[in-house]
Amino acid sequence: MCARKATDITTITDTTGVKAARPKARKVKVAARSRVEVGDIENTYRDKKVLVTGGAGFVGSHLVESLVAAGARVRVVDDLSSGSEENIQSVRDRIEFVAGDVRDADLLRSLVSGCSVVFHLAAIPSVDESMRDPVGTTEVNLMASIRLFELCGELGVGRVVFA
Repeated sequence: MCARKATDITTITDTTGVKAARPKARKVKVAARSRVEVGDIENTYRDKKVLVTGGAGFVGSHLVESLVAAGARVRVVDDLSSGSEENIQSVRDRIEFVAGDVRDADLLRSLVSGCSVVFHLAAIPSVDESMRDPVGTTEVNLMASIRLFELCGELGVGRVVFA
């Protein structure tokens, strides 16, 4: 653990007048990232095997349509709890669709295998649902995401986009 200098600390006062010390915000360097320009989507994803989790949802289905138009070979996994197959009907015959759960480790391994890009959009977005079932929501939104990221690293996926 590193010691903090007095100049690294700022004092804050809450609404009740209680003072507390907290570390000052620090600037963090972020590694350079490759950017995909809108016009380059075809060059970037053409003939690439891509997995979209949550691909039958509102955002995911539009992403799937764009990837198909760019010439990507698209796999979609969605449990259809908030998405719908109707959302991807226009490209249904040009994608591999699996109605499945991202918590299923064996299924996820088979879907990620061979993919060079993974777009992770699967989640339980409902605040009401998270209040009713906090453990289940955490399992989908956090734990399954962590497992997916570990799996992508293990299987050598070149790019993971998490939204």
